[in-house]
Amino acid sequence: MNNYTITPEVDQTQEFIEIANDFSNPLDVVREAISNAYDAKATTISILFDVVKEYGIDILRVRLIDNGHGMDKDGLKSFFDLGNSLRRDDKSKIGEKGHGTKVFFNCKRIEVITINDKMKYIATMHDPMVKLYERILPEIQVEVEENIMDENGTHISI
Repeated sequence: MNNYTITPEVDQTQEFIEIANDFSNPLDVVREAISNAYDAKATTISILFDVVKEYGIDILRVRLIDNGHGMDKDGLKSFFDLGNSLRRDDKSKIGEKGHGTKVFFNCKRIEVITINDKMKYIATMHDPMVKLYERILPEIQVEVEENIMDENGTHISI
């Protein structure tokens, strides 16, 4: 008999799909934004809804804006990662698993503009669920700029 070892693996695309589908209620978007803003010590949270036309089609746009401490490069990566929470050891925070922001993956487009310590990050992801169902991990395009304003915070547009 030949003995062997099995090392468990994760189907990354399927796990992203499953976690995103766990958040099927549209109100989860608002709950997640408020929780993240609270954890970022925001004192102001704005949630705006409007309809925009793209290619002649009416699309609901949701904008979530807070004046919290914003995200740095690692925080932004953690926002899009699955299970990579930077808050896992901080029990005073609401978020700790790295799952909640996957609710945004149910949207056609995700744009995150976050300002932290004089740096501004603009991250955009297009069609995350389409890509996941095609068995492709979606990519996030990130632009980095120096921030000329003296304020931190995060703006999420979906």
